[in-house]
Amino acid sequence: MVASLIDQDRCRWREAKVDKIFLVREVTIIKAIPLSFSSSFDKIFWPRNHDGVYNVKSSYKLLMEMEYENDLDLNSSSTGAMKSTWNRIWQVEVPNRIRLLLWCAGTDSLPSRANLFRRKLLTENMCLQCKTDLEDTLHALWTCPQLATVWQVYFADLIEGTNSASSFLDVIQLAQQDSSRFALFAWMSSMIWMRRNKLRMQEDTAPLAKISSMACEAMTLLMQ
Repeated sequence: MVASLIDQDRCRWREAKVDKIFLVREVTIIKAIPLSFSSSFDKIFWPRNHDGVYNVKSSYKLLMEMEYENDLDLNSSSTGAMKSTWNRIWQVEVPNRIRLLLWCAGTDSLPSRANLFRRKLLTENMCLQCKTDLEDTLHALWTCPQLATVWQVYFADLIEGTNSASSFLDVIQLAQQDSSRFALFAWMSSMIWMRRNKLRMQEDTAPLAKISSMACEAMTLLMQ
């Protein structure tokens, strides 16, 4: 409960507890939230709209503003490049859920085992599929040995170009250089992540060998 994170007597955040549970980026945001010094009943309120009612448009605008602000400490050319990266993600012709997944992957916000381990929600962070490396976002979507044949079908050149990639954002930016294949890249990333989640829940999944063909079929249906 949120109440457990607040020192009610001193009207301040229990900083040690917040630091232990959340990621560094989230900790900064949480600690910046002001706490009331008077006792009052809580109510749901969305500050981005005058009527206090949440909608997707205002939250999208907020996310874009946050990304822009986070990049202000970089040089102007780098800031422009990052803004272009996010714009291309939100403009690619795929369903919104896939755009959101790419954005989360690019900002390392997906609940990978490495991130859950960092939050103390898991006791180990190894990939459950290959069992040879920790499962961060880059591994889960790109570098896991079991995914090599999946990406090799249409992105063999991208595999060679991302040998030194340190994050999935690096992979996204290189994939965007070929705009004709970026939608396919997005579809495949989404299907790989969904398959990963189904395996975690011990549900039936499609074979990895079918991911590329399923992605192509999904693209075709969307364009019809």
